[in-house]
Amino acid sequence: PLVFAGRLVVVLLSTATLVVLYWVARQHYGSGVALLATFFFAVNRLHLAFGSTELPRPVSTLFVLGGYACVLSARRWAPALAGVFIAVAGAMRFSEVMFLLPAVAHMTLDKRWKDVGLCAMTCVVASVGIQALADSLYWGKPFASALAAIDYTLVHRLSSRGYQPLWFYLVHVSSWSDVVVCGLALYATWRGHWRVAIWAWSPLLVLSLLPHKEPRYLIPLMPFVALLAGIALQDVLNSHFAASEPARGHWMARPTFAVVVALCLGGSVVSEADGLHFRRSEAEVEFARRINVLGDVNGLAAEQVWRLGGHVYLRSVHTVTDIDPSSLDDPRFLAAIAGDNGLNYMAISTSRCAAIGCEGSLRGFGYDEQPLQEARTAGYRLFKKIESRSARPPS
Repeated sequence: PLVFAGRLVVVLLSTATLVVLYWVARQHYGSGVALLATFFFAVNRLHLAFGSTELPRPVSTLFVLGGYACVLSARRWAPALAGVFIAVAGAMRFSEVMFLLPAVAHMTLDKRWKDVGLCAMTCVVASVGIQALADSLYWGKPFASALAAIDYTLVHRLSSRGYQPLWFYLVHVSSWSDVVVCGLALYATWRGHWRVAIWAWSPLLVLSLLPHKEPRYLIPLMPFVALLAGIALQDVLNSHFAASEPARGHWMARPTFAVVVALCLGGSVVSEADGLHFRRSEAEVEFARRINVLGDVNGLAAEQVWRLGGHVYLRSVHTVTDIDPSSLDDPRFLAAIAGDNGLNYMAISTSRCAAIGCEGSLRGFGYDEQPLQEARTAGYRLFKKIESRSARPPS
């Protein structure tokens, strides 16, 4: 019920993003662009795949788009509210603070110097206030999480999930959009729609400079890519209808042009739908299912048990204990958990086991390794406590 409730909130907010996108596009570009942009964003694979998860980026996307709407507004207080919206988005995912750059650039192009200062000031003040309060309540220290993220990602340029080259997003377009939409968005940029383009491409450039890259990081900029695509397609269609009467020899006036446009849109939809196939490796789940049918697992202690799906896939296991990877560095912790009589199986990641030499230690506590192919495939080593062997401390 808690998972469903959490996902339902994100479903409602990600759906609200479609409404806001349509409203903003209709106010400034007309109903045609609004419908096209909303369509392109609605079928986007990232929006569909993550719009029903508990992850924060679909929610932060709504606030980023709200910030864009405020930047476009002529109201006096709108730039300040834009800064607040971007700060809230940044509180959900630190990288979303980068949308302050396109907001400032947008207003700079319009020579709205007072609005630039107001937006930047409120964004900084709101960000500082939210981070100070949240980290004080959660960690007992202001800015603890923000400083840790900056130190880990920017100072030491570390990543827990590997490193990708600078051009990763460019060569993996199919993982976050499709060629038709991106082509239309680039066409709109080439036609001079710079104010929307900076909201789409400047965050992409910033994210490309970070050491670790994932398609889901691009969710907040997808409404702007969709808006650019809608603007471009509307321009192309307007040119087609304008050319059809006075210049029937023009290539845009030919009937085949409409067929090509229809095929492109259909290809875009098919491409996005194909991206909804769930291709992530489920080796950890297969490992959990294998443990579940062993029949003699009374208690299991597993490193990062969430990777195995917890009790969802370990239903026959009476006791499931999670092992924090960092706690294995302490030999006393391993001794304590190995001596727990309620546990008779232990699963430790292959890399961590090699780092701490767990095989010798667990053998001293009466554990033998079980040669399961599913364990090796999932990156684990599985150990079973042999009842007949007397446990002794490791040498």
